[in-house]
Amino acid sequence: MRRESAQIIKGLRRDHQNMVLLLRMLERETDRFATGNADFSLLFQIMSYLVNYPDLYHHPIESSLFLHLKLRRVDMASRVDAILKEHEEISTLNRRLAAAIHNCQRGYDQKSEAVTGLARRCAALNLDHIVSEEKTYFPILEQSIDEAGWRLIEEDVARIDDPLFGEKVRSEYLSLHRQITAMLLTGAPVARDEPGKLG
Repeated sequence: MRRESAQIIKGLRRDHQNMVLLLRMLERETDRFATGNADFSLLFQIMSYLVNYPDLYHHPIESSLFLHLKLRRVDMASRVDAILKEHEEISTLNRRLAAAIHNCQRGYDQKSEAVTGLARRCAALNLDHIVSEEKTYFPILEQSIDEAGWRLIEEDVARIDDPLFGEKVRSEYLSLHRQITAMLLTGAPVARDEPGKLG
């Protein structure tokens, strides 16, 4: 694998591992919500990250990769369009769930079945999307984009420090970061059929 492709794909896979961890926490808190014991502050922090970081950083990198792929592999055009459409669907669903959790947090009457159903759909769509990218799209990208293409993509990639999993945790995510650290230290199970290992 070329150095540029290795670095970019490695970063995206690391993002996926982190997102899977948060989606498992979302599922756990959704189960608690169904019994009236959810931590709305934690849920809102999870959704704040899942709304902002992928839209501002992660998905634009993937979109750049997929558009390069579409130019090089005409046979992949419809599949690239489908995965880019999923990015939009995920963004919309994540925002709807974040708004519903915000309303719950502020005391507005929300039907728990509607919110838990939305949360479960959100987690499932995100997780299925990640698995699809890891198992299907990333291997094709690694084989299809040439060295010059990877260099162009590398030049376009924005450099930001992850606000939750990076070296400096932003203040709005400190509580969530502590929960993640505690969960990882206790060895709490997170996985199903997920890409990579967490941590």
